[in-house]
Amino acid sequence: MIIINMDFKIKNKKDNNEKEELVEIQEKETIKDNNIKRSESRKKSKKKKKKKGDRCFICNKKVGLVTFTCKCSSINLYCSKHRMPESHSCTYDWIKDAKVKLIKENPIIENSKLDIIK
Repeated sequence: MIIINMDFKIKNKKDNNEKEELVEIQEKETIKDNNIKRSESRKKSKKKKKKKGDRCFICNKKVGLVTFTCKCSSINLYCSKHRMPESHSCTYDWIKDAKVKLIKENPIIENSKLDIIK
């Protein structure tokens, strides 16, 4: 019995040593990853690009404080010259949209089915 216990203790010591080695390896890897991330962030901070700002999608002119968007694309911005659907060849169907809006807002009014007797 004593031999078994000694073997068990030896095995436990080996297991602990292996666990410690694994922990050390993992710590080294995380340190390397952190160093890589730091160096990348330093590179990015040096190479910061200036934002070009808002520009018209058609003429690439700088758009000031007032920007115009269209229903054909919420991403594209337009200057005052190209804000109208005809000027930027809009693909949105404005006529269909207006018809649907009128139908929703103005329900059909019909006479009652029963005649009122006086």
